[in-house]
Amino acid sequence: MSVARLIEREFGGRLIVHEKIVSVTVTPVEVVSMNPDRLALLIQNIGVNNVYISTKPNVAVGEGLLLLANGGTIAYHWREDGYAPLYQWFAIATGDSKLYVQEYVLIKY
Repeated sequence: MSVARLIEREFGGRLIVHEKIVSVTVTPVEVVSMNPDRLALLIQNIGVNNVYISTKPNVAVGEGLLLLANGGTIAYHWREDGYAPLYQWFAIATGDSKLYVQEYVLIKY
């Protein structure tokens, strides 16, 4: 049985992937909004400066989860991480940087 069929059977829908690039500077920005249908979330720092992410809108440098420059990555999956992929996430950087974001969202039938 295909993975697509397994997802359909378990969740009554299909997964779609949203990809985007988020520019991050020395002021906090929203990376993703809250989404109760998001099953998984991947965030990778593709920039040249360190980035900190948090569920707090006022995230500050030195606070939150550190994504190192040039590839620091975090991934959340609802089965392993509970509500973490659903939350709204914010980021701040030590200088101009970019985040690559993949959201795996359930589309119900």
